[in-house]
Amino acid sequence: MLSKLADELDVSVSDLLGKDEIPVEETDSLAEQLARINEQLSIKNRRSKRIWKTVIILAIIIFLIIPGLTILGGMYMSANLEGANLGFDGSTEWVYSLDGKEYEYRIEYDKNYKIVSTEGDRYIDDNIDIASCKDANEAGRAIETYFDEHGGEEVGKEVQQLPLKE
Repeated sequence: MLSKLADELDVSVSDLLGKDEIPVEETDSLAEQLARINEQLSIKNRRSKRIWKTVIILAIIIFLIIPGLTILGGMYMSANLEGANLGFDGSTEWVYSLDGKEYEYRIEYDKNYKIVSTEGDRYIDDNIDIASCKDANEAGRAIETYFDEHGGEEVGKEVQQLPLKE
């Protein structure tokens, strides 16, 4: 507004304010200084943006990726323990084939061959009285005898840690 008034009156703004007129060289030097300051501020802003990006990426790594990898690693390790102090000292798993079908059964037992747990196909539970067996050795013989007598074929047998007595 002051500059418009100065234009109307054909006077400089400095004269209107009662100050000495600023030489053109000084205004050029001020403009150069302001340009340098502006450039320095833009460099500083770019630097601070880069720093913030780095901080955010590090935060993502620390709070998301590392815990995620830790959880996945823990799951992998627990999946590889296979019977390591899980409440039994040995286990035996049988796979038999009878009349074109495969049947699986697993017995877990302690160091005295006392049965800790059993799991497998219902067919075996229905046809062999595992609960009446005094220990895992007797249960194993009962399973093997049943399939031998009925024309079954042993497809596989996996023993972990403590094997059954023959």
